[in-house]
Amino acid sequence: MDMTITANDQTGIRERQLAWITVGTPTIGTLIALGLAWYEGIGALEIGLLCGMYLLTALGVEVGLHRFFSHRAFKAGPGVTAFFAIAGSMAAQGPILFWAATHRQHHSFTDKEGDPHSPCLEGNGFIARLKGWWHAHVGWLFTVKRKNWSQFVPDLFSDRTIVKLNQYYFLWVLLGLLIPTAIGAAIDQSYHGALAGLLWGGFVRIFLVDNATWCVNSMAHRFGRRPNTTRDNSRNLFWLAIPTVGGGWHNNHHAYPALAYTGLKPWQIDIGGRFIDLLGIFGLVWDIRKPEKKSPENTLDGTPDIIETAAPEGISHLDPPAARLKAAIALAVMLIPLAGFLEAIRLLLSGQLGSIDLTLFLVFYAIQMFGVSMGFHRYLAHRAFKTSRTFRALLLIAGSMAAQGPILFWVTTHRRHHRYSDHPGDPHSPNLLGQTRWQRLKGLWYAHMPWMLAPDMTSWSVYAKDVLRDRSLFFFNQTYLLWVLAGVAIPAAIGGWVTESWAGAWSGFICGGLARMFLANQFAWAVGSICHRYGSQPFDNNDHSTNNWTVATLTFGEGLQNNHHAFPAWYRHGVHWYEPDLSGWVLTLLGKMGVVWDLRSPSRAAIEKARQKTN
Repeated sequence: MDMTITANDQTGIRERQLAWITVGTPTIGTLIALGLAWYEGIGALEIGLLCGMYLLTALGVEVGLHRFFSHRAFKAGPGVTAFFAIAGSMAAQGPILFWAATHRQHHSFTDKEGDPHSPCLEGNGFIARLKGWWHAHVGWLFTVKRKNWSQFVPDLFSDRTIVKLNQYYFLWVLLGLLIPTAIGAAIDQSYHGALAGLLWGGFVRIFLVDNATWCVNSMAHRFGRRPNTTRDNSRNLFWLAIPTVGGGWHNNHHAYPALAYTGLKPWQIDIGGRFIDLLGIFGLVWDIRKPEKKSPENTLDGTPDIIETAAPEGISHLDPPAARLKAAIALAVMLIPLAGFLEAIRLLLSGQLGSIDLTLFLVFYAIQMFGVSMGFHRYLAHRAFKTSRTFRALLLIAGSMAAQGPILFWVTTHRRHHRYSDHPGDPHSPNLLGQTRWQRLKGLWYAHMPWMLAPDMTSWSVYAKDVLRDRSLFFFNQTYLLWVLAGVAIPAAIGGWVTESWAGAWSGFICGGLARMFLANQFAWAVGSICHRYGSQPFDNNDHSTNNWTVATLTFGEGLQNNHHAFPAWYRHGVHWYEPDLSGWVLTLLGKMGVVWDLRSPSRAAIEKARQKTN
């Protein structure tokens, strides 16, 4: 008898051993946890770590490994890619390339020979169906009937970032055990807390996440409803949708595999889809593949045309949950600084503010306004000058402190405003609701703040292709919230340090943070409302843009809107030297110092031609 073990046999043995570890270790850990709970009970620490780590890992699997890596249902930068790779790997379901290749193989041969985990290939008798269910749930991990990964994921193999993250798979699994262990030890300050974290946030969490995921393979191809016509036995299981954060709507997914969402009806709970919406609003993901407002009729092969909701002018209409989420964030941006402003008035009237508070207000007001005016607007949106990476970073951080939105949101919204200024498509024109007194008042109010509540998003790929090509800008886009928090934390720290009191920290937080943010944003939003209604119009721009010196003074030149719309790429907004354009004056000085260069400006002939057109 030939006892030679080939390389393929050795590989198969190693993979089966790994499968035993993957299935067995969390199972044993769960049994130990249950045994200890029987004698000692279970408390808030165990439940909290289990729920928190479960949600993190489930989102990593369903949104990361499934929708992002396997189906490329949206795009993301390196930071978010790493987050999904690490969070998904913590489930111990296999490295990224294995997971995605196996899943794509499943879609290529769904419920047919070649499907790695179909429950429908063992026959229709009771024992055969039971064997099929067991194979689809965990048995397939031991059969080692896997095809060449590169055949199914050549796009992932060509991405060096993904390949590198794939190589550290076992480190991410270990990290998923160490994090809850460390948190448990820190909270309980004992070895018992560390053990509770390891067992409940580690092994029990892996056991539950994995079995929920495997139920999609086994249960959701046997039981449930089939609202869509597909050439397989995929089903929707409503009770499975919650523990799999949306994966249970499996028939929907097989009907529309390229979509970023599995819940296609308002009542179909899709936590993963809502998480994608949240990331999209903050600019962390983009090009999200969405269904039409009314889902198209399905074809027999389950591959209907997927049409994004972006209109020709680059406007994507959000579905109701995403629109509500966007509105909630916008309301927070409006109302939280308002609360801080009211608190500043209370402190002022009660005599609790001092010179340090006024100084913090003025300094951080200037930082924010220069960041928005010079950084977000003139540099990023209009490319009116060039500068070093260091100075660019300072400008973009300062602009982010305004809490007016991540850079991609800001740039795309502003460029869309220029393309459709005071015409349908302009996101914040005060002149589109009619000409009666009441309609004009409504338009002015809408252009000031409520436009941020509109249930639409501006397409990045239409309005910000140049920004998308610059990968270094993603850092500032992805860390937007960090800079917003820094914008209120730094003045609080300075106030507390100077006064050596918590009261000083509080007044610094209020005056240099929230009150500053409120007033600066009100003046900035007045550019979109007041400066398209009241002021002078030296140039005919085919819109209602005006020069308003009051707003211009408060916004460092942004209120010279008519000048700016006549020459949008000009680094200055003041055509004449005496027009209040502090940002333009500072840029001129910085140009002489060599901090910025290639400052764009129109020729005198172009300015005269624009004047003659107006006359």
